[in-house]
Amino acid sequence: MARNIMLAMANATHRRITVSSLAVALLLGLAVSALAQQATDTPRGVTRNALIEPSPGGPDLEAGYRYGVTQAPDVADLAIEKQALAASVTAGEELTYAITVTNLGPGAATGVNVLVLVPPGSRVVAITADNPFSGSEFCTLNGTCELGTLPSPTSGISLANDTPGQADGSIINRTVTIESDDLPAGATIVDVDLTIEFEKIDHENCSLPANLADSYNKEIVFYLTSPGGTRVVLVESQYNWGGSGLGSTYTAIKYGGDVTATFDDSATSVVGPMPESGTFRPVQPLAAFDGESPFGMWTLTAGDDNVQDALCLARFELAVTAVADVEATVSLVLGVDPDYAGDALVNQVRVSAGATDPDETNNIATATTMVNAEADLGIAKSVLQEELCLGAYNVYEIEVTNDGPSDAVDVSVTDVLPNALVYGGGSPRCTYDGAVRCGLERLPAGESHSFLVGVNLAPGVDGGTWIANTATVASATRDPNPANDTSPEAGFTAVQCSLPAADLALVKTATETAGAGEQITYTLTAHNLGPSDAKDVTIVDTLPAGVTLVEAGTGCTAGDDGTVTCSVGGLAPGGQVSATLVVLVDGPVEPGTSLENVAVVTAATPDTYMANNVDAANTRVAGLANLALDKQGPPGVVAGKLITYTLIVSNAGPTTAESVVVADKLPEGVTLIAASFATGEGRPSACGGATCHLGDLAASEKVTVTVVGRVDAGLLPGTVLTNSASAFSDTPEADVLDDSDDHTCRVTYYGLYLPLISWGTASQPLPPDL
Repeated sequence: MARNIMLAMANATHRRITVSSLAVALLLGLAVSALAQQATDTPRGVTRNALIEPSPGGPDLEAGYRYGVTQAPDVADLAIEKQALAASVTAGEELTYAITVTNLGPGAATGVNVLVLVPPGSRVVAITADNPFSGSEFCTLNGTCELGTLPSPTSGISLANDTPGQADGSIINRTVTIESDDLPAGATIVDVDLTIEFEKIDHENCSLPANLADSYNKEIVFYLTSPGGTRVVLVESQYNWGGSGLGSTYTAIKYGGDVTATFDDSATSVVGPMPESGTFRPVQPLAAFDGESPFGMWTLTAGDDNVQDALCLARFELAVTAVADVEATVSLVLGVDPDYAGDALVNQVRVSAGATDPDETNNIATATTMVNAEADLGIAKSVLQEELCLGAYNVYEIEVTNDGPSDAVDVSVTDVLPNALVYGGGSPRCTYDGAVRCGLERLPAGESHSFLVGVNLAPGVDGGTWIANTATVASATRDPNPANDTSPEAGFTAVQCSLPAADLALVKTATETAGAGEQITYTLTAHNLGPSDAKDVTIVDTLPAGVTLVEAGTGCTAGDDGTVTCSVGGLAPGGQVSATLVVLVDGPVEPGTSLENVAVVTAATPDTYMANNVDAANTRVAGLANLALDKQGPPGVVAGKLITYTLIVSNAGPTTAESVVVADKLPEGVTLIAASFATGEGRPSACGGATCHLGDLAASEKVTVTVVGRVDAGLLPGTVLTNSASAFSDTPEADVLDDSDDHTCRVTYYGLYLPLISWGTASQPLPPDL
């Protein structure tokens, strides 16, 4: 049929030709000749055959049949669609996507692979695949799914029943069955053809030889019934090959020999008055089966309405063409990071396979989802001393907790002190302008932060007075639960008492900058500003994360919680004492990190002013990185086809390279299709155009960047394409010479690799005329 010719030609156009370096004219001539030859020698498909032995019981009982399944050539147009199941997502929560991969044909697609380009600021939480046509689906949290094979949406099956039978004034039935695994699930019919081989003799017994001189009755009946019960009349006695149909009169005719009749809706003629071989249009169209399920038993009914001139049925063959929705699905769940900073999450997914894809424009799907931020902040307040002597000092601890799901930005705490209290200082992030105000740039989801606020009793406060108040928290991030944004009331009682007092003050210094593996020295000096002796003076230093204690002064001990406690003893008014701590900056600490160290001095003697008891010192971690970029690509590319560049970016250290960016300058004549990068864990992430923001790159870490472009179809063979790429970082580098790399290739003829040489030189003379 015309369909088969078209498939053969489609396969022919994808034949690969490998030749040596010949003249351009000869190359083109060979390519055209090879393509023409391919159209004649390409196999039509793969046929699976089986034979079922005839069952006993006589010629009119069902017997065996044979069949074959025909598949389209190895060309498959894959299409992918992606849909987020929610219009928006909150940072810190999860978003589910439904991904559908469809094979639009004409052939089967083997080795189907789905790649999710995970957007920066998100991660794969779960990914599963379902391919009803394959049992080998496999997905990984790196964002890849192997779907196995998606069969051709259009497939055909040919079934034959070779069991002979006889009808002499009677009918016989012969059947073939299309099993559930013969065609793709859910397939529906688009075309049915039927071929019948039979003989009309002048005897009532098909086993007797015919007398060519005798006449016979030509009335014959053929019906085809589908598994769904639809019956189509192929030939009926009152129409054709019958004695009285359509106004014709009965005429006895002579023996005509074996007949092979094919019934096809596309035929131009119907059967004539005498049984003869050929292709005919049936009385009723076979298109009546279109849209039905092909699976199940098909029945051919053959009959003869007069005795003593038997209809001898030799065999029949049924050809069914069906189409199916060949789809596989992938369910993807992305977790959006709590600190996601963008307004939208753009997620891209790609599909590829081992088959040739004639249309790659539908191999990529993108879903964009709006991202919101919500942070449920809570606040609690407690007091250090429940009773406070008049003129003494007390401390409030205010703890802010973020229950998420998103990070809270621009967090602010407000504590309006009652008139009975005077602000006495607080944590480094707190100020006073008539109210105590403390702030954080960001409070990650699931974390908490505490502020200390010192207060003194105002003059004139009576003993026994209960003094209490609350604090509130707010953020630039939307809070879905404002009910817990105000703390429960916390307070204490003022009491009359007479106690000695000593105003202690702490001054702390630190090394300003240090690199990973280098030391920081902290010096802590406690002063007693009087008026009384300070007893049991203690300095407590809370080391920042990312450092390890190397050395502590006399009387200093390290705790399991990262604190160092130095017991000073007594300190007279006007006296001072110092303690020195030495720490080592850990290797993983990122350059640019600010190591904030806070220490506090206390004593057993009441302190009338604690605002100066706390001091902090910061050390900035410096870094030095060494980036290198290696660019790879094919030696040749065909105009109109895709080209893939691979860029490997590495950091030789010794410290992390911050904010690494790779810029790829595509050559003129190449249009960007997609760009992505994968970390050492293999998780792919989308780039913004041909510029990829890789984030921070640790020492010894590598990132692979993949850039896919399409070569303009109008570029002439021999055109040289040079692609350049460079890597940049905010971290200083000792060597920038290896931060860039180029790749050069040549546009070639279809299927031909032309090496990058310059013909016409002494070493490479022009080829001779052919």
